[in-house]
Amino acid sequence: MFWADFIDKKVNDLSRKIWTTKGEELEAAKKGFFECLKLLEGELGEKPYFGGETLGYVDIAFLPFCCGFSTYETIGNFSIEAQLMSQDHCMG
Repeated sequence: MFWADFIDKKVNDLSRKIWTTKGEELEAAKKGFFECLKLLEGELGEKPYFGGETLGYVDIAFLPFCCGFSTYETIGNFSIEAQLMSQDHCMG
């Protein structure tokens, strides 16, 4: 339930800000969004689903946001893949 709540509150709030803000607030929202994605990516690890081998509640909670990734990238003028790869490079 923790991760579904995290997605519902944190990811939802940040994705909405990507749609509705500009300037410094948009940049802060993008930074927070990338941090959330990195955290979720770490939690997912090498598993196909958050719950392991089967689709579960957290996967379903996150699905609407995944479907909107290209829209967030267009509106926010960024690449999720490039950003996450650059964070990996900085951390490694």
